[in-house]
Amino acid sequence: MKYDFKAARKQIEELTLMYRWLNYRGLLNEHNVNFLLEGINELEQEIAAAKEKMAARHGHHFSEQDKNFVNHIIPFSQYDNKEESLHEHAHGL
Repeated sequence: MKYDFKAARKQIEELTLMYRWLNYRGLLNEHNVNFLLEGINELEQEIAAAKEKMAARHGHHFSEQDKNFVNHIIPFSQYDNKEESLHEHAHGL
């Protein structure tokens, strides 16, 4: 079965939009951040694994190209300390 990259990227986009909407409405909390981050990270890992599987099957080396994948930028306007990352906030670091 072929992995649906387009659908996975669309889900990542939807999760990012949900984050921005919740942040805009002031409804963003630790539970929401954790849920959205876990979803985005899981999908990105699935995409990377599918690309590696394709590379192994076809003998290409896509896995080397995956090191420069685009990470979705989510604004941190709600935080006083602009250097605090969403990941640190989500995991209580």
